[in-house]
Amino acid sequence: MATRQRDRMPLVDIDLNIPVTNIANDCGYGKQHSSTIQLPNLNIAIEENFNPNCEVSDLLPPNHLLLDLKNQPYREDHISEDHTFEEEVLDTSEEINFSAGSNIEHSQASNGHHSRKLNTLSYEKRKSIYEFLLQKSVDGRLGKKITTLAASEFSVSICTIQRIWKRAKNGGNISNGKAKNCGRKRVQIDLERLRQLPLHKRKTLRNLAAAMNASKTTLFRLRKSGVIRRHSNAIKPFLKEENKRCRLQFCISMLEGNSIPHDPIFKGMYNTIHVDQKWFYMSKRIENYYLLHDEDDPIRTCKCKNFIGKVMFLVAVARPRFDEQGNELFSGKIGVFPFVTQELARRNSVNRVAGTLETKPITSVTRDVTRSYFIEKLLPAIKEKWPRDDIGSTIFIQQDNARSHINCNDLNFVKLRHKAVLIFG
Repeated sequence: MATRQRDRMPLVDIDLNIPVTNIANDCGYGKQHSSTIQLPNLNIAIEENFNPNCEVSDLLPPNHLLLDLKNQPYREDHISEDHTFEEEVLDTSEEINFSAGSNIEHSQASNGHHSRKLNTLSYEKRKSIYEFLLQKSVDGRLGKKITTLAASEFSVSICTIQRIWKRAKNGGNISNGKAKNCGRKRVQIDLERLRQLPLHKRKTLRNLAAAMNASKTTLFRLRKSGVIRRHSNAIKPFLKEENKRCRLQFCISMLEGNSIPHDPIFKGMYNTIHVDQKWFYMSKRIENYYLLHDEDDPIRTCKCKNFIGKVMFLVAVARPRFDEQGNELFSGKIGVFPFVTQELARRNSVNRVAGTLETKPITSVTRDVTRSYFIEKLLPAIKEKWPRDDIGSTIFIQQDNARSHINCNDLNFVKLRHKAVLIFG
């Protein structure tokens, strides 16, 4: 029986019910490959004296190759490491083996085979491989499957193991042969030149890169490594010698007199009340709310969103006090007082009728307004909330340098202050 030889084709399913010539024509590979495969001709004529219990080999002519469709093993060395199974190129000098289901047995190679990634082994790992081979060698020779065992042990290829052993036998140098300073060189920056640049050219990385004639990424790497740093500079007030002397005297006045000069200790400041004023807008342009899915969106309106009303608050706080067990004796919260007035509406409108009492903010907080709030609101709050253990002691009210704050020698406040102290005492 004559055999057919066709061109080598990729991994395809073959229907044994159609002629072999139609397989190549259907796949489009019949004229592109010069190599051939050997397929048996299954169209065997049955003779009259045919014995159905005979072997298949008895039906074939002498010296004919019988292709075993069940027990033929799959050889992994047919596959190149440089290709994946989506675009597989087979060596034309080898045979193609088919499985019983008319498919190539490539289950091992189809499980996540990727392109090979080149890794440079360190000198320590190369030395460990050489010491492993040296222990397994006998009289300077490696036995069978020693290289395979070493490749499996260190997760490298057999060629790498053989190359390391060959280099060690020839010259003893098992390093990778690459220079220490190989690769792209870092861009060198003259740091002294950066030190000499004026500050107005060092505000941003873009300005600094233009002045240094370097890229922004290079400066960003220097910043990340800590060579250069980003600094937020705040302007400081210019102090004269008299200002410095006054500040130093104030700091010394806050020290306990009996602790100077050996062991200076700051005062507890339990009898000091800190007073400050702050503007707050009555609303914001954009507010966030959490609503249910069936709730309507709230509507907020004002005459002009660029001129939202604001109100000023006067806040007075002191140092809180605690007992030995940590229980709070005095919270230190004296009070928060808004600068508002109560006025009667002059005329009717859509919002209210005439004569309705309205709360309006004081838009101009002057020194007279601050004095009246100190006398009418702050002193009574101190008298009400101050701890009874300090009755008769001196209380200091600390202000900042705002122009609307009253002077410590204000006559009207001094008169009412003595009256409040007498009532408090």
